Amino acid sequence: MGGVIEWLKSDWFNLVQAFCLIGGFVFAAKAWRIQFLATLAEKHRSVWENIMEKPALHRIFALKADLSANPMTPAEEMALNIIIVHYETGWEVAKFLDQGRLLPLANDISSFFRLPLVNAAWENHKRTHKKHFVQFVDRALEAAEPL
Repeated sequence: MGGVIEWLKSDWFNLVQAFCLIGGFVFAAKAWRIQFLATLAEKHRSVWENIMEKPALHRIFALKADLSANPMTPAEEMALNIIIVHYETGWEVAKFLDQGRLLPLANDISSFFRLPLVNAAWENHKRTHKKHFVQFVDRALEAAEPL
């Protein structure tokens, strides 16, 4: 016990410095996480705002859409690809920062990706996305209750 007290007397400054350094890293990591999430939220707002400002894209949200009579337009398909990439980015962030965010994301995906235009765009382009993201979306769609 005496050795520990002697060590504390001689190296107390190094100990305090180490705690401050570790605390600084923890604070920096939390600040980085908050900044990262704020940036993602801004991108999210921007994507949806751009979609909502264009009446030609409002059919994306239709619960019923006859794609045989009115096929998806190039503008709708491009907008949906942007949205799907945004979802994939959110999935990457949720995996990296907080696994607990995956369930709300799966619930959101299951409701949005079942819309007729969204589902058609997803089926047309899912081969271009990461395998694990495709599996995540497909599992979310399988687990979802019918509309």
